[in-house]
Amino acid sequence: MEMERNSLKRPWPFDEHGQSWSTPTLTPSFEQINDIPDENTCFGSIIGEEAQLSQQIHPQTLLSPSFAVVKEGDYFALGDGVRTFARLTKGMSRKLHALDNGPHVSIRAYVPREVVEASTWHIPTLLPVEINLYGARDDAEKVGTILSETGTFLQFPQYGRENVEYHNPHFFRVEGYSEQVPIETLLPSRQDQVETSGQGEGEEVQGDASAVVDSILDSLSHHTILRDIPVDDRIRTVLLPHQKEAIDFVSGREIGNVPSELSLWKYNDLDADEPFYQHIFTGARRPKQEEAEGGIIADEMGLGKSLVILSTIAGSLDRAEKFVASENQLISTEQQSKTPSRATLILAPSSLLIKNWMEEVHKHTSGSLSFHQHLRRERHKETHLLYQREIVFTTYATVATEFSHGKSALAKINWFRIVLDEAHDIRNRQTNQFKAVARLSGKHRWCLTGTPIQNSLEDLGALVSFLKVPVLEKPSTFRKFITSPTASSSKDRFRNLQTLLQTICIRRTKQLLHLPPPIPRIREVHLTPLERQEYDNLIQQARIQIQMAVSGHIKNRINSIVLDSLLKLRLFCNNGSANNVLQIAPTGLPSDSDEALTYLQQHELNRSRAQKHRLFLLEENT
Repeated sequence: MEMERNSLKRPWPFDEHGQSWSTPTLTPSFEQINDIPDENTCFGSIIGEEAQLSQQIHPQTLLSPSFAVVKEGDYFALGDGVRTFARLTKGMSRKLHALDNGPHVSIRAYVPREVVEASTWHIPTLLPVEINLYGARDDAEKVGTILSETGTFLQFPQYGRENVEYHNPHFFRVEGYSEQVPIETLLPSRQDQVETSGQGEGEEVQGDASAVVDSILDSLSHHTILRDIPVDDRIRTVLLPHQKEAIDFVSGREIGNVPSELSLWKYNDLDADEPFYQHIFTGARRPKQEEAEGGIIADEMGLGKSLVILSTIAGSLDRAEKFVASENQLISTEQQSKTPSRATLILAPSSLLIKNWMEEVHKHTSGSLSFHQHLRRERHKETHLLYQREIVFTTYATVATEFSHGKSALAKINWFRIVLDEAHDIRNRQTNQFKAVARLSGKHRWCLTGTPIQNSLEDLGALVSFLKVPVLEKPSTFRKFITSPTASSSKDRFRNLQTLLQTICIRRTKQLLHLPPPIPRIREVHLTPLERQEYDNLIQQARIQIQMAVSGHIKNRINSIVLDSLLKLRLFCNNGSANNVLQIAPTGLPSDSDEALTYLQQHELNRSRAQKHRLFLLEENT
């Protein structure tokens, strides 16, 4: 796939240029460099490349988005004349090394204009770049041959030096068509923008707010801050570097070793007789930092969030034991009423996802971590295991059911760690599900979700409340300092949101793995005669229900019936009718009580409907 990646092509703008053979001059940009005799020609551009930041840089670094590309060991790196700060990929570096034995070539990297625009809000860990090659025109064919042998083909450049001709050795010349190409002028620097837009101060930021939020989320890898830390021997799987960095992020927050870049508190020893820490949003003062002992892991699916959590659990068993001993001392002095457990409580939306977790435990630990499922009627007889096992699994619905009864074994425990899988399921603060989960006691709290913000910033606010982020966990404070500014016309309206996410959230995308693009294939699955009969029966039931609703024989709304019918068909196609957990009961809900309650709460149906099916929901729990 690497060859394909370096063979990206730009569509040729035939209609935009005349048919002459005049040699073009690249459009002036930031980079106005005096003529250099042996660098008087641009050979073209390698597009679609990325450079990974090796250290933090200030947004001002991108004021001039053109950088020298220099050798750094086996790699090639981007430099600003003082230091290098980002490396090209190993594959691209290998291709550029092929030029070592050829004629002299100067290499420059250019950052696309959209990245320069967005760098006000964030600088991505993977910096998209286009790489221009410069040299003597007489050497063009030699350079082209070397690159061709590596599977790399030059495209016309969008950016470049002033007064430098363009001659691409890979360009197939047809008589009558010009080699002239449209070279894009780079954005004026932000300093220039400030100087020339005096009237622009305070104007509303243009653009799609959701795109800004997405760009902020995609900038939270913290690669330049975090380290690859050793993994506990109980984990048999070899972790990737980004997974080790996530463990460092988790461990740092849990033990209180939080870098200043990831803190919402700043040390102040100038404004008072005694030094103090001051909250950067509210100005609240504390004698010491009050950090959240948890956070959000928002990696995209497939990057190993569950492996990170299991590795963290394995590496913190000694801390868990010390936590229990310390809490027991508080109980003896009546300063703590809840019994501590060394376990990590993991909540998932369904029992099927819990099965996935258990498979992960077996796969990565070979049974070295003990676990217990707190589910269904059996859970009432096995409460002692909540204190003995290292991991306890349960569902959101089980927690909510116990909360509604006022008899929750889980709520009586002070857990060492609580982990919410698919944490966006508690995004609505008004639901019993959120209230039940937020009521649980735990020293460390973690949210696993690829979508911490689904519909609005209130989704994030619910997670912040669960995490008990000091000061901001109160909804009114969160709205005042995080939500409200984003609705203003200020240029900095997203700054508080960005700062908050930088401190409590880590997120990496699949771009980190340099995976080839997916190849979609549609494969039709043919039902057996029995499956077809059951499927048709479900459709017939749906028709009857819709007809009864239309005729007024039942009070249910048509859209509700349609959604329930689609749910039945989806569950049948995914699981068949033999799966007891996902069978559909006459009520139109999953037959398992926990699954049914989760369904009701996730679809934000009101409490009255849950009460209507109370007997059904609690059938297995009484």
